[in-house]
Amino acid sequence: MGRGEYGTGTRPSPVLALVIAAAVWPLGLRAQEGCQFVEGAGNLRTVDFGGNPITYVSTPNLVCRDGVRMRADSAVAYRASSYVQMIGRVRFEDPERILTARTAEYFTAAGRLQAHDSVELTEKSDDGMIRGEELIYLRAGPERALDQLNMSGGRPKARLYVGPSPDTAEPSPDEPEAGSGGSNAPYDVEADRILLEGDSYFRALGRVSIQRGELQAFGDSVEYDQVGGTLHLSGQARMIPNQGREITAGVIHALLSEGEIHEVMARGDAVLVSENARLTAPLVHVFFADGVMARLVAIPITPRSVAPREPLVAVPPSGTADAARPVATAETLTIVADSLDMLTPAEVLERIHATGTARAESSARDSLNTPETPAVARTDWMEGDTIIAEFEPVTGPAGPPQGEPGAADVQVRRLSAVGSARSLYRMEPNDSARTRGDRRPAIHYVTAASITIDMHDGEIERMEVRGATDGVHVEPAGGAVPDSAATDTAGADTATVSGAAQRGGAADPPQEPPGGGGPDPEAPAPLPARGLAMAR
Repeated sequence: MGRGEYGTGTRPSPVLALVIAAAVWPLGLRAQEGCQFVEGAGNLRTVDFGGNPITYVSTPNLVCRDGVRMRADSAVAYRASSYVQMIGRVRFEDPERILTARTAEYFTAAGRLQAHDSVELTEKSDDGMIRGEELIYLRAGPERALDQLNMSGGRPKARLYVGPSPDTAEPSPDEPEAGSGGSNAPYDVEADRILLEGDSYFRALGRVSIQRGELQAFGDSVEYDQVGGTLHLSGQARMIPNQGREITAGVIHALLSEGEIHEVMARGDAVLVSENARLTAPLVHVFFADGVMARLVAIPITPRSVAPREPLVAVPPSGTADAARPVATAETLTIVADSLDMLTPAEVLERIHATGTARAESSARDSLNTPETPAVARTDWMEGDTIIAEFEPVTGPAGPPQGEPGAADVQVRRLSAVGSARSLYRMEPNDSARTRGDRRPAIHYVTAASITIDMHDGEIERMEVRGATDGVHVEPAGGAVPDSAATDTAGADTATVSGAAQRGGAADPPQEPPGGGGPDPEAPAPLPARGLAMAR
């Protein structure tokens, strides 16, 4: 049998060939004159039902001039309705892609292709693909500007290249290869349903999981828009920008440029965790530099707040949780305020700027506590209208590996409070107290316009207070009060005290941790005077 000929000696209808070949339109090529059945194609039979011919072809095998090929076990074409049905081991192929399925139907008038059972569409130029059980393809036309593809069934999986594909873009010598996290790296997507529109937008629904290099993203719904440069996660949203960093929230909205994340906005019970810090707030805004987190801003959500970028879908209205104050934890230090601004160059915590009724607590010296330690003094704390905490990398063998972002352990270098500043910290009991077996800590409390504490290896090295200053230093009863602790600084404008000789004035001891919503919201009992000697 020659090309285009069958055992019956009848050449296939050119109309049938064009109708069947039209099914390859979703592969991006319009069927043209010149498609013909070739060796391997079976018999053709046309039956006329009242002027509506139906044509049956066994083992159709078509080749077109533009490189399109189509095969199946059998095919049926309904000329009146412009409908083609392919049955058994369906395969469409053009110079760029291959589509395989067990069965397929194409409605030529509507430009709609449906494929069923073990459906897979693969790219020849790279390893891009989409795989599932049910595919619906809608060709671009008057009703829709771009081609649309909907894959569902059997937890579809896709490897999607967006933007210039590796075969059309020449990467620079310094750019990572595709698949390694560079601008040409693919998105590996798994979900209950995957929808594609054109070659620059996709949406995934239902238990979505996405990975692109080090980036991982999860949510009930995920949208990517290359033109807008956005990646939007909603419903139990979770993002891992790189190893050791994780963001969770009700909604996460990321801005991207050339495949790299520039900003992330997490809204609704947002939590950010890195190797040396944890941040919780109703709204967290993360700024990136060179692919790593460089600055974190945390605020409550109020009716007046405006998101930096409008999300792709509406966000829920503000609720009680949206008014919660941001809380940051770094090592043993916890800071709460109306807003927090954290600098993290190369993902190493450098500074926390807390504004609005700020409070900082440290649990580093909790080993000094005894059962008699009052609640107000069970942590070291500082308060003020504004608190600035400065950090430095831990030196020595435990220091950060060179050139590895975010790997450094950090420690507090300086704490500063400005505006209605107060500070309380615990000290080791003096020698006489230890001699008689009294382990209760000494307590130092001071108020001033501003307080600055310099730290070294977790211990206070120097304290400076400015403005009208009052304070009190208390020791366990029965111990001698050091001369340095008895120095009266009440009413002083400025006082500077070394870690070995803390000074106090005649202020009343603190009755509760003020600050309206600090880490310990319950008001503790007053600091008892019984059993303690007050140095004034």
